[in-house]
Amino acid sequence: MNEVEKKIHDDWFEIKEKFGNVFSIDQYFNFPPEELEQMCQDLRISVDEGVLQYKISFVNSAINFIDALKFDTKQFSELTKYSFHAGKVLYLILLQRLYCAGNSRMDWGKKDAGQRQKIQETDLKTIWADFLVLVQEQPAIVQKPEAKTLILNFKLYQKEIRQFNNLRGNIPKEKLPAFLANSTKTLQDLNKRIEENYRKLLAGLAASDSYSREDLRNYNLSGLAPNFVRQALKCSEVRSALAFAGNERFQIRNILASCSRILQELKQEFLKEEASYRDISGFAGGHLVLAKSFAALLVARIEKNIASRV
Repeated sequence: MNEVEKKIHDDWFEIKEKFGNVFSIDQYFNFPPEELEQMCQDLRISVDEGVLQYKISFVNSAINFIDALKFDTKQFSELTKYSFHAGKVLYLILLQRLYCAGNSRMDWGKKDAGQRQKIQETDLKTIWADFLVLVQEQPAIVQKPEAKTLILNFKLYQKEIRQFNNLRGNIPKEKLPAFLANSTKTLQDLNKRIEENYRKLLAGLAASDSYSREDLRNYNLSGLAPNFVRQALKCSEVRSALAFAGNERFQIRNILASCSRILQELKQEFLKEEASYRDISGFAGGHLVLAKSFAALLVARIEKNIASRV
């Protein structure tokens, strides 16, 4: 194992020890508040593809930088700058992995026997509350077909709930199971329609770049955790190798050739992340909604990190 390989190995070993705790991750990188604020700003202006845009932009910039070094060695002093930037991307990837590893999926319509008899509305209340926030921020949204259909189905759902509650006590015992089954099916169908129109509404807003929001808890993102581990490993390798090359000025050509290859592999992992968002969302434009929502989630976490410094 040569010196650069040893640094890559040792850095990754130290990072892996921080995997399970967000505070350990914060403390390991220990970015100054101004750098954290810059990260938030960069994520906010990544309006096209959210966190994917932020990460892919770094990879493209780093690849172009390495290619330029073949003709202009004066820029070798910038190696540590790109290593630092790789560290910021790595920080975000580790936060994404941590979130997905502990993510719990909101239960859409799956109720046990006791819950079915009570016909609870928690999930729909979440959608409705979020929809009302959307309307407050953009009143014209109510004119969209998806919004009109969502409102109509929500009113039908409320009407069905009232009928259920009014009739339940008067249903003969022998007819109660059939009554519960019919009411539950009707409510589940309405639930599904409301969810579908809500997602279509969000997708349309994301496509127009006028708005993008979604609660990531609505999705099972646990399957993304291995992808983020692969991203983290490759990003860590680039970060360590560029830092070594910038500080030691040793074997620079070989290191840069290796970094260029790893960056291409890292970009492919980012594209796999995008493909996973498409599959998980299940609707046109859903990958943009999830990528932008992840950016918003990361901004919130980073802002909390900044606040803890005060």
